[in-house]
Amino acid sequence: MQNKKHALVIAAASLLTTLTVHASPPDSSTTGEIIFSGTVEEQCGIEATEASADLAFGDAYNSSKAQVKLISNSGQHVHFKASTIDTSSFGSQIESKDVYFKTEGTIAVDQNADEWLKKTIIERNDIKQNNHIDLLARVNIDESNLDANDNYEIKTTWTIECH
Repeated sequence: MQNKKHALVIAAASLLTTLTVHASPPDSSTTGEIIFSGTVEEQCGIEATEASADLAFGDAYNSSKAQVKLISNSGQHVHFKASTIDTSSFGSQIESKDVYFKTEGTIAVDQNADEWLKKTIIERNDIKQNNHIDLLARVNIDESNLDANDNYEIKTTWTIECH
């Protein structure tokens, strides 16, 4: 009886080995096509990459620049503008017409704060070529007309709308 069990185990192991050998794929090449796909979601926005710069006084800008990155992957153009311009640190010493912003990069525009509160149209093709806008700011007032040692600042919020 013991020999029969032993023979049965050997026969089962032999059959398993035989089945394993026959289950191997033959030596031949095959190919399979694989497709990777994805979709890109619509993006529209603005990112401050350099969120501060020095403010110039008088009729000339200095070399200090803030920078924003425009993000738009749909539509034909965007509307770019300053949605808020806060000059409260100056008190009543200046008006919005005394504040100027100049852009370089995607667009080159130099105008006062009142004009920047209106939309400026930028074509999407221009954004594709260069999506960074450098911003420079100045207050058209002589420094001798301002109080010394006060920290003057202009806080702005810039927005785009994609169309």
